[in-house]
Amino acid sequence: TGCSLIRPCKMPPVDMCIFDLGACGDGSVPDGTNCTARCRLPYNGTVTTAYCPEGNTDPDQELIWTQPHCALVDCLDPLPIPPGYTKLLNGGWSCATGYTGVVDGCCQFNDICMPRLTLSGCYPIGPCAMPTPDRCQFDLNDCPTTPLGFTCSLRCQFPYD
Repeated sequence: TGCSLIRPCKMPPVDMCIFDLGACGDGSVPDGTNCTARCRLPYNGTVTTAYCPEGNTDPDQELIWTQPHCALVDCLDPLPIPPGYTKLLNGGWSCATGYTGVVDGCCQFNDICMPRLTLSGCYPIGPCAMPTPDRCQFDLNDCPTTPLGFTCSLRCQFPYD
């Protein structure tokens, strides 16, 4: 017949935690129309235009768009604050008293797209593990528990020297 059915465009697969295509509708966009693509809070960035080509006849055609450049502006503090971490007055994080290491943070999203900071890198300070030398050869009585940063002396048992 030479005639084809005009079709709407499908929504492209997007990370809905980052991008907001709400202005484009719920599932499809009519041919020849455009809509706005923007960053979803707590991201900030550019705004772009998405469109469905005029006279689209491809039932699998996705909305044509360029992803906005989005930067994460804020990530919520962990709740509760995990053991071993302290929030500093400047907003940064450090290892709490009794812990050591270098704090590393990563923003992760829960199932409702809320960004939450996940902390890692701090470990409890504790005594060093006791070596396991031959007790017949070495006297270990001076080293029952040695705190981090301290030393103890291993002496040879008689008849070793």
